[in-house]
Amino acid sequence: MSKMLRIKGGALGGLIALALMAAGCIFTGSGPKPGPSVDPGKPFEVTFRPGDHIRIELSGVGPTMTQIQPRVEEVKGDGTINIEYLNAIHVVGKTAKEVEQIIYTNYVPNIYKAATITVMPMEMLFYVGGQVNHPGSILYNGKITCTKAIQAAGDFTDFADRKNVQLTRANGKVIYVNYDKALKDPALDPEVFPHDQITVDRRM
Repeated sequence: MSKMLRIKGGALGGLIALALMAAGCIFTGSGPKPGPSVDPGKPFEVTFRPGDHIRIELSGVGPTMTQIQPRVEEVKGDGTINIEYLNAIHVVGKTAKEVEQIIYTNYVPNIYKAATITVMPMEMLFYVGGQVNHPGSILYNGKITCTKAIQAAGDFTDFADRKNVQLTRANGKVIYVNYDKALKDPALDPEVFPHDQITVDRRM
């Protein structure tokens, strides 16, 4: 009888353990649970999106066309820009350097024998939303980190979750930032780029 009780008790204990694991109450392995981290990858490169404005400067050597004045083009909904003497050029998802190369290969040597081309993004924005005092789009004027971006949005409200700020890259990658730790350690304060989205949730 006692042997039967021990068997039943062992089976019951196994069922309880399985139920607890399914409920997330038991964690296997000795390491800590994964926490917020900063992207250690390669430096992020800004790529163009529909609605962006691009300044194009071009000077060339060749008798087949007149010089083109510096101009600002808006990226259309289909992802293209128009440049004189060329068909529409698709620029969405490309960096400024890549667009320069595309324009160059279209102009040289068919139109110019040699050319110097500069492509610059203009009026690019990033976004801060959620529990900040002034949510909305912010003009990207150069290097800025996550903590500085939040300060530029009027800092946190009284209900903000400062420990789990969500930084979503333009390519969809998500980075979680502990604001208080990032203030003390620059290595935990990722850079913000155009088209990035910072979201501050309400504290539970």
